[in-house]
Amino acid sequence: MENGISRRSLKCENIDRTISKMFQIPVENLDNIRKVRKKVKSILVDIGLDSCKELLKDLKGFDPGEKYFYNTSWGDISLWEPSGKKVV
Repeated sequence: MENGISRRSLKCENIDRTISKMFQIPVENLDNIRKVRKKVKSILVDIGLDSCKELLKDLKGFDPGEKYFYNTSWGDISLWEPSGKKVV
């Protein structure tokens, strides 16, 4: 403690000074930004949809056979855990 001021209060003062100097540049053309976001989202959805369609085409031709189906138990696929919630 120097001159009746603790280190902690000095740190708080420095943080307050730093925070008070921070500012954000005003955003202009919000409508344009929103339109572009919608277009980007639409493009990404289309890319994802196309990717899923290609994967589905590849999987349609895949048939592991009955041998693997009958040798698979439910425990291999997933474990059932009751949630305790009533589904309406």
